[in-house]
Amino acid sequence: MHTAELNPEVARHVRTPFDQAVRLMLRQPALPAQAEPLLLQLLATTPHDVPAWHLLQRSLRLQWRFDEALAAAQRGLTEALAQLPLRPELVAAMHEACSQSLADLGQPAAALVEAYEALALAPENGDFKRQLAQALLLGGDWPDGFALYCAARVAQPGLLTPVTGEPPWPLWRGEVPAADDALLVIADQELGDTLQFVRGLLALRDRFARVTLLCQPDTQRLLQHSLGPCVECVALAPDLVRERNTPSWQWHLPLLSLPAILAYTPQTLPACVPYLFTEPRSMRAWGERLAQHEAALGGRRLRVGLVWADQPRPHLPDMERRRSVALRLLAPLLARTDVLWLSLQQGATRLAELADLDVALRPLPWSAECRDLAETAALAANLDLIISADSSVAHLLGAMGRPVWLLNRFESEWRWLWRREDSPWYPTMRIFSQTRFGDWANVVDRVARALDALQRARVRCDPTNAARALQASAEQREAGRLEQAEEACRLALTLAPQWAQAHFRLGTVLRERGRPGQAEASFRQALCLQTDSADAAGSLAQLLLAQGRCNEAEVYACQVLGCPGQRWRVV
Repeated sequence: MHTAELNPEVARHVRTPFDQAVRLMLRQPALPAQAEPLLLQLLATTPHDVPAWHLLQRSLRLQWRFDEALAAAQRGLTEALAQLPLRPELVAAMHEACSQSLADLGQPAAALVEAYEALALAPENGDFKRQLAQALLLGGDWPDGFALYCAARVAQPGLLTPVTGEPPWPLWRGEVPAADDALLVIADQELGDTLQFVRGLLALRDRFARVTLLCQPDTQRLLQHSLGPCVECVALAPDLVRERNTPSWQWHLPLLSLPAILAYTPQTLPACVPYLFTEPRSMRAWGERLAQHEAALGGRRLRVGLVWADQPRPHLPDMERRRSVALRLLAPLLARTDVLWLSLQQGATRLAELADLDVALRPLPWSAECRDLAETAALAANLDLIISADSSVAHLLGAMGRPVWLLNRFESEWRWLWRREDSPWYPTMRIFSQTRFGDWANVVDRVARALDALQRARVRCDPTNAARALQASAEQREAGRLEQAEEACRLALTLAPQWAQAHFRLGTVLRERGRPGQAEASFRQALCLQTDSADAAGSLAQLLLAQGRCNEAEVYACQVLGCPGQRWRVV
């Protein structure tokens, strides 16, 4: 989701002497300062020129001079309101500019008001719909925000380039399909969006005879392994959409339209994590390699994966800059000798930044060997923690249920909500947001203190007594004393909070005590901590099946069988 680089209505009003500035803003948005003096020159002689104020606001915003950008937007709005006859489209454009700058300054409530004003004046404008949708979603109003986003949906540039026009099947809007209807879901946004929203595909499988996901090549192997029993995942290929008969579907749906149809809210988002899984053989291979490396270093350390930058976004360079952290700013973390750092960074350009660090500070660059996200997942499954900028890898590990610390920009992304330190999307995520725009130093300092606390907790962990408590729990359960068995399990988790087996045993006791919701949470936590736990996956599958959630049960059962392409049923 993003706002257009420049409102077309405003661009049409810029006169010839300033065409160079306009072209610069449109084609080279990383160099907006060159347009600023031309616009100031114009406004010095014609201060009532609303389009020039709009362009100046954009120039200043791209230079991250947000107070000045807001002042330019407000001046442009004043001029637009004073002109007669009133031009609603120019007034609306300046309201949207005010909304953007207020959001940049960390004033989401005021930004929301301005976004409403813009759309009220130009209700068919797709840019204004997306601006308001983002403001609503950031504030937690997901039903209205997702519905508005669907109304203004535009595919991200580049992803669907091979596809000409809309797919030939009707757009599914939630109607009751025929019994044998098939649905094509198209992942037409970024990688992170795909990983975040595929969670809803199992719900669609209950409504359609067949569900196919058209996804990015980097995600295909991971998604097929994770969702294969219920959803066919195919890499993006133009002939699949051009073909009218084989394969055939009766409906199509953009993936990001799914949250509106399923009526997601922050309070009712289904608990489904983990829903992405790694391949056991690849995970074990990376684990053995890590163990050998640690043995050469003298012993086991805290294993932390690191992602410092978002994927390159040629169409959104400003967003890429905002999300990314300069690698040199992470030097205080990388200097820690009690941590084994591994790079999970994607992209050769970003990985080349490792050469700028002192050799002693460089994390292991093994992610360069990962050919797709399935391989990245296998490597990351062996780590204790992942610290990541807002990136597709953060979504990947959150969907796997691995501990993720997100480094979040000041104004936040809509999906992380406003000033939240946790995420309803990913229960194992902790969010560290900037307290001032561009100030990563404060974030790094807070992360360092959190690492200290994590290490102290590891030192306090008492595995010997935790094992005794878990054994006592088994004895109490065998004797039929389930209340005492639960207390012993919770004592074991107090002594060893990250022990997957203790979470699994607690889930077993909770299920037998007639508390399936709490049991499900415990089984999921066990599976997050130990992704290849057949006990946790099998018990979760049985629990879901007993509740009639057959498609979800099948996904987890196939993780036990190690053959996600086969069907699974309990007789």
